[in-house]
Amino acid sequence: MKKTVVTLLAAIMLLSLCAFALSGCGNNDKSKERRDTGTQQLTYDKRYIISSEARGPQDEQTYYVFKDNGTGEYTYYYDHSQVYIRHYTVKFTYLIIDDTVVCFYDSIEFAPNHTYETIISSTWTATFGFSENIIMSTGGTLYICEDYLPEIPNFGT
Repeated sequence: MKKTVVTLLAAIMLLSLCAFALSGCGNNDKSKERRDTGTQQLTYDKRYIISSEARGPQDEQTYYVFKDNGTGEYTYYYDHSQVYIRHYTVKFTYLIIDDTVVCFYDSIEFAPNHTYETIISSTWTATFGFSENIIMSTGGTLYICEDYLPEIPNFGT
């Protein structure tokens, strides 16, 4: 019980830290306005690509896409030296709570090249602090919006 409480407190503190850190991102007047009002915006219909794959081939990237109707998709790609490939898309609905987006499983589609048995539970969720340029999971994984990559040309090269 004590371990669960400590873990929960650590997760809440990390989420608060992420939200605080993301609220200061950006260097243009629009970001300053959002920072002053305390609100963030997602970039819709664009890929938020996992940072380690940001400069890789598009068809081999793991990413999230958010739509303005409260739905989205998480596409996962992993190629284990051509021995097996995990490639699937989780469709989800999401809620925005302050500067946090919470995603909930809706369905899953496996790509034709998916060769490894994968079980995705209907209790799948994902939680992020967000801005128009990045999303960061509560575990610390960073995803960069494809429109922001030209602003950081030396990242991942």
